Amino acid sequence: MKTAILFIAFVCAISTARGQINTICVQSLSPPVYPAIASTAQYNSGGQLTGLEGTVRVDVEIGVTGKVIKANGIGDQEILNRAAEENVRQWTFCPISKPTEITITYVYKLAGEASHQSGTKRIILDLPDRVEIIGRL
Repeated sequence: MKTAILFIAFVCAISTARGQINTICVQSLSPPVYPAIASTAQYNSGGQLTGLEGTVRVDVEIGVTGKVIKANGIGDQEILNRAAEENVRQWTFCPISKPTEITITYVYKLAGEASHQSGTKRIILDLPDRVEIIGRL
């Protein structure tokens, strides 16, 4: 049985949504993962190491209870878009006075030596608006 690690974070930031100023506070989140198929490194015919990397901008709508109502990932790699959307849907924000939209940027990078192990190597959080996932090659 796979257990999810839950990070508890109380990080606040000022956000403008529809002309209103709101304080956005991340209450909890699950650690993001680098999709295994995306982090599988291979050498192309030119001898260059390849794998899926990219940036995904996720437009998130937060309800008054702090739950994510909608998440829409926009980026060049569909598999990374889906991973970012699935991750942010597990986030919980502090309750707010009215629904609010924010944008969270997920950056997926590959690093290290090529190996048979894939997955997440390191996570850098700059909450509430940036998540960087460094995957193993």
